[in-house]
Amino acid sequence: MLKDKKIEYKGHICLDVETRCNSTYLMLDAAFKHKMAFVELEFYDTKYANELGNGIGLPSYKDWEYVESILPFLSIFYEATFCISGNSYVTSNIYMLEVVEIWNEINHLLKSNATSSATYKMTEK
Repeated sequence: MLKDKKIEYKGHICLDVETRCNSTYLMLDAAFKHKMAFVELEFYDTKYANELGNGIGLPSYKDWEYVESILPFLSIFYEATFCISGNSYVTSNIYMLEVVEIWNEINHLLKSNATSSATYKMTEK
């Protein structure tokens, strides 16, 4: 069934870990790449649909739109965290370059209108 949909992404979906700020981005990015698999499972696998239907629910079209809209925003912080934590000695000039880059990327996203209202709320904070 899923092989017929020719889903090219073969990676695993990691779970969100509260103490690891980048895990949310990694989880959502991988889940979004498997979006068609989730849609097909909902349609063809009644056990999957029943289990999630009784709990927090199946991902809706609106959920997938929301994930797609915040992924660019979360990727900015993922890249910055990866860059800063990848250095043995984080110096103020590296830190400030990342802060400026985050600011520039957020402004670019806001100007492109490719973001959700959540991005505007996060920018205000």
